[in-house]
Amino acid sequence: MKRYYKNTLAAALEKQLPEKAFLLDQSQLEHIKSASQIVLALVGAAGVVAAAAIAPNILKSFKSVKAISRSLRKNNRPAEKIAKTYYYLKEKGYVNMYLKGGEITVELTGEGKKRLQKMSYEALGVPKTKLWDGKWWFVLADIPTKEHRNQADSFRRKIRMLGLYPLQRTVWVYPYDPTDAIAFVSSRLLIDRFVTVLRADRLDQNDEKTLRDYYKRIGVI
Repeated sequence: MKRYYKNTLAAALEKQLPEKAFLLDQSQLEHIKSASQIVLALVGAAGVVAAAAIAPNILKSFKSVKAISRSLRKNNRPAEKIAKTYYYLKEKGYVNMYLKGGEITVELTGEGKKRLQKMSYEALGVPKTKLWDGKWWFVLADIPTKEHRNQADSFRRKIRMLGLYPLQRTVWVYPYDPTDAIAFVSSRLLIDRFVTVLRADRLDQNDEKTLRDYYKRIGVI
């Protein structure tokens, strides 16, 4: 029976694949390591959706990840690849699949939402504008380490990964607006009440030079 539904789903997907589609953005794709991560991300973005409806989006994203694209070129059966990925996610408990209005519908389970949130956390980045406006963004994090040692350590590790410069022990600086990323990290770690994001128009001359030199050297500005 499972084989029958998998073939049925593959046939439905095949009809949709020539359609136009949006892609996951480049920052997301840079962190994608598997077909299942792409499908999970797109199902999460779509909500409750007919499995075939987002097939074009999945295929376009597959082709943007080199390892997956090579695999597709070898067997040239993209619909089967997508169908197998759906069923892999179902077997892992990340999605539910059921018939609705004659179509196979898919939605995230509670475990799927947790997995997607973890993926989002790992792939988190701070978007850059084409032209830096010369302003600096400060993240102030006065986290009481006696009560929140693990969260404080995790927060510091994550903002270093995001590329923020440690100007002082509890102060980090970045040339682009990190508000959304910092809000996501601090709320996930349950320390958002200790974290503030501010924009500064002026800096101490020495700090300004240090920051400009650093971010120019690593190609951020």
